[in-house]
Amino acid sequence: MKPEDYFVKYLTIGKKDIDWGLHVITTGFTKIPPSIPYPPLKHPDDHYFTWERGRVLSEYQIIYITRGKGTCEFEGKPAITIHEGTVILIYPGVWHRYQPDPETGWDEYWIGFKGKYAQHLMGKNFFSTQQPVLPIGQDENLLRLFQQVFESVREENIGFQQVISAITVQLLANLYVATKRKGFEDSSFEKIIKKVKCRLLENIHGEVDLKAIADDLNVSYSWLRKTFKYFTGISPHQYLLQLRIQKGRHLLAITSKSIKEVADLTGFESQYYFSRIFKQKTGINPSDFRSHMQGKQRNEV
Repeated sequence: MKPEDYFVKYLTIGKKDIDWGLHVITTGFTKIPPSIPYPPLKHPDDHYFTWERGRVLSEYQIIYITRGKGTCEFEGKPAITIHEGTVILIYPGVWHRYQPDPETGWDEYWIGFKGKYAQHLMGKNFFSTQQPVLPIGQDENLLRLFQQVFESVREENIGFQQVISAITVQLLANLYVATKRKGFEDSSFEKIIKKVKCRLLENIHGEVDLKAIADDLNVSYSWLRKTFKYFTGISPHQYLLQLRIQKGRHLLAITSKSIKEVADLTGFESQYYFSRIFKQKTGINPSDFRSHMQGKQRNEV
């Protein structure tokens, strides 16, 4: 697997993290291509599993499948077919297993968490062990929250565990709202545009082939561009630029990465091109933006 196709992190937990009430145990994503053994990566013994033996965790997990399909099974219940846009909720002490279809593979995002506040949230009938599979569809906001967690974990700034625990609560809130909103189905056109938005967000750091995305969604390239602009007001290319600039702003504000590194992480071909587009879209160059944000943060302290 290519490095950009996975990110896996198991966190060291301290007393302060536990006292906070909700702490994150693990988080990451893997893009599983067709016809490879699952899981493809090594995990600690208490998290690793095979389809034959399944597993039981001591934490809650949110697993979001954004592409492909597969199967999920919980003890004493029939197997459930998983499609893209499905969230699997794992509860502590519950035997389970899941795997992608060998013909399609799948893309999975996950976060594992526990704590007294986690037990409070998960035990107040917002979610149910009787309905651990939530077909919420493609949700760009959910995907953004996962990516915010990954960025915070990579940086490991002071207090990052508290930051990602807050994002986890927001993830749960988004999930709850999504299940309540499910009765108001989107049009088939809107569903396709949501899928395109998620594909663009997932590939923000690299090259994006819109024609390949159109083929995968069984629509023409010209129809995709026209319909995307109809629903969003801008072309897919401009939408992708907006996503990249937003991520660039975030990285400049919260990290010490060089402007060249930020340009690489946001999919720009060069530091010069990133700086030019950044100033074009925001009215300020990246260096001045970073200085402004750092000064603002110092004043707030």
